[in-house]
Amino acid sequence: MPNRNWVFQKIVKKDWPNPVQQIVHVEGVQIQEISVFDLSGRNILHQQTSPENTYHEVGISPLLPGLYLLRVKGDNSAKTRIQVR
Repeated sequence: MPNRNWVFQKIVKKDWPNPVQQIVHVEGVQIQEISVFDLSGRNILHQQTSPENTYHEVGISPLLPGLYLLRVKGDNSAKTRIQVR
């Protein structure tokens, strides 16, 4: 069974920076949606993406400093990572 980081990297090749000030950069294949959740599970940002594009930017400058969950949905799976603002 592959480890979780490998499964995440199957969709997302890179996501940077962490911590982030204004924009999260996500690079990967077949990415359909990118969402940001607070730690209570509330969806505070949602972005539909074009699976043909391999590079995406998510602006999070309006968010208060803290921990957030970055969820990336691909072709047949979705993976979540902690993102620091």
